[in-house]
Amino acid sequence: MADQVPVEVAAFETRLAQVGEVGSPSPAFSPGAVLLLLYPHPGGLGLLATARTAQMPQHGGQISLPGGGMRSGETAAETALR
Repeated sequence: MADQVPVEVAAFETRLAQVGEVGSPSPAFSPGAVLLLLYPHPGGLGLLATARTAQMPQHGGQISLPGGGMRSGETAAETALR
């Protein structure tokens, strides 16, 4: 199990407010967005993630976050929330 580093919720909120939406760093990359859902957890913050089944045709067995590649006409927020 990975080490857990407790994070003060207020400190995280302050830092997060300083970060804006980031665009694609290069035309070679496809735009995408993910949701980092943090929630209060004993000792710090928890992070929502899912484990893909090994049978998935793409990225089987990997840990993933909600979101992915942006679809035509979609905003980053819409992508991250699906």
